Amino acid sequence: MRDQNTGEWLEPSEGIDLSTEDGRLFKKEPAINVISKEDFEIRVEKVFNLLWKTLAKSFGPYGAPTLICNYPWRHMTKDGFTIMKNLSFDASETKVDQAISDMAQEICGRLNYSVGDGTTSAIIATNSIYQNYRSKKNELNDKFILPRDIISKYEVIKNKIIEELSKYAKPIQTKNVDELYENIKNVVYISSNANELITQYIAELYKELGAPAISCIKAPDGITKKKLINGYRYELSLADRLYINTDENTMDLSEADVIIFGTKVGESTYKKLLKPLSFESKMRGRHLIVCAPTYDEIALNTVIAPELNAEWRKDHNVNMILMRYRAISSHTRKLINDFSILMDTDVIDRAKEKYIIDKLDSGVPIHQLVQMDTRHIVGTKCIAIKRVGENDSASVTYVYGVDNIKGYTPLEEYYTEDENALHLGYTRSCSLGLTYSQFMDLNYDQRRYDAVLAEAEVLLKEAEQKYQKLGTFNVEVNQCQERLYALKLKMGIIEVGADSEVSQGMLKDAVDDAVKAAESAYKYGTILGCNTNLIQSIREVLNGSDNTTDRLLLEILYNGFKDVYKTVLLNAFPDYKFDTNTATLEKEIKHFVDDHFGNFDEIFEDNSLVSEVIELCDTGEFISLHDFIVEYSLLDGRVFDISKFRFSNDVINSLQTDSEILTATIDLISLLIVGNQMVVTQRPNM
Repeated sequence: MRDQNTGEWLEPSEGIDLSTEDGRLFKKEPAINVISKEDFEIRVEKVFNLLWKTLAKSFGPYGAPTLICNYPWRHMTKDGFTIMKNLSFDASETKVDQAISDMAQEICGRLNYSVGDGTTSAIIATNSIYQNYRSKKNELNDKFILPRDIISKYEVIKNKIIEELSKYAKPIQTKNVDELYENIKNVVYISSNANELITQYIAELYKELGAPAISCIKAPDGITKKKLINGYRYELSLADRLYINTDENTMDLSEADVIIFGTKVGESTYKKLLKPLSFESKMRGRHLIVCAPTYDEIALNTVIAPELNAEWRKDHNVNMILMRYRAISSHTRKLINDFSILMDTDVIDRAKEKYIIDKLDSGVPIHQLVQMDTRHIVGTKCIAIKRVGENDSASVTYVYGVDNIKGYTPLEEYYTEDENALHLGYTRSCSLGLTYSQFMDLNYDQRRYDAVLAEAEVLLKEAEQKYQKLGTFNVEVNQCQERLYALKLKMGIIEVGADSEVSQGMLKDAVDDAVKAAESAYKYGTILGCNTNLIQSIREVLNGSDNTTDRLLLEILYNGFKDVYKTVLLNAFPDYKFDTNTATLEKEIKHFVDDHFGNFDEIFEDNSLVSEVIELCDTGEFISLHDFIVEYSLLDGRVFDISKFRFSNDVINSLQTDSEILTATIDLISLLIVGNQMVVTQRPNM
């Protein structure tokens, strides 16, 4: 550094007062991208409070739907997880808020994936529990309990609570379809926020199916309806509207042969194989369905389409039906393999196609290269195989079919088949559409079918375990599930329609969640809704514990889940405070209920519980109406149905739902209280 007067270089300590601002080498104290534990906890509390305020507004039957807009797209929903994953925090000052929200979203993703519900419950509970935890920190510190020890204790406590909760579960699986209908109806009515149409559709499908095998799609015509699919439903589409012969934009056929290609179909294959094969099918009274991922555009436009159009103009019928399927992924390739097995044929690859064409070019009859009359399908029209005497035509024995084809010689020699002959597929009845096609009354090899069904069950189980662990939604699970349902050859479809895309999206969210809730209840049984049995289970573990630390932690959980119940009530009607210093407190509560909600004695049927409830709710200054309802519900063992203003046993959800909500809440609390500090990376400056 130079002397300002002489210009000479000075030693760092010469001529400069380092205690002044001008003399300091650094004008700021060192800073690092670490947020202290104290600051982090305060920020977490603020972020969770914002999440709670946002999600709580949509909670319960009387929660308001949220409009999610990402111009020009918009979507309206009451689904807590859908709302949560679209929330973002202001990053102009810090990325910490979004990081906290993302941690919560990841855990809630696992919850929503498992049961399709519970995100809002978990956030409300976590927010309340965390605030309770912060208020009790001094008590916990006095007991020298470290945060990681708290989490270890909570893991043990969680298992005890779930064990108690399981005792409340009521199985709903039954062979009595009417009873199953009522059980599913009760679950879906609550899950769908009292949507009677969706409740009816899902319950009716369970009655018809006897098990969870329901998928939900958006209705292309905008009309909500349910369908029971008997047979195999596959994303196989007509190549041209020319084939349509019904008002439903489908082509319905009574009998058809099926040939499937794994590669593009060109002009040579059409002329040498498909045209003569279609003629043979037509002679036997059947259409020929040709399935391929794509067709050569030049051949299609210059040869195939003109010939098929000419046939239609002449006969008002086309015997060869061209269809397309997708083969762009391993999943879609599995589907075409499934379809080939159900049609009892094979997918023709390039080598097989070349082999057949070369044989045809060498003069081998098509009957020797493609099995049409020796497929063991009873009732199909085919050529007689046994030699027939000149005078025995009246008593011909047809080995596989019902009739002889004129113009063919029924000799055994005629059926000397090539060792690599293609086993042609067959469907007795089908409905071919522009998007999906349905195949009924199938003839397939049982061993091949059993093998592919077992594989589908294994893949679904693996996908569910994989993504439940990751806590993310993935199309793989839905694909595996739909594949398995389709292979079982009986499934339900709910097509969701509405007047607008916004309404349709909102309704589809509700139906998806209701379908998952019904399946979870079917598998795991039901318990009382509004976390009633869960709160009771926490109380039972609390009452059975002598450890003061465990009791303190259980009280935090107990109050947190009571807040979830009270949030449902708050969205339906405002709370009211009763002064505890009033001598006629019980009468005032009864008069208030009579004036605002109906007859007190009809709502609170067991009057013997009232004085005990008042004692439990007495905080010293006032009694909350919501607290009064919740405490009565816990003692009475029924849920307050806000749609009817009555306590009921019909407000239920699956055991798995509350178990997963408890697990998610413990996981969230673990994230919030264990860490000592937070490091925020990728920040250019402080």
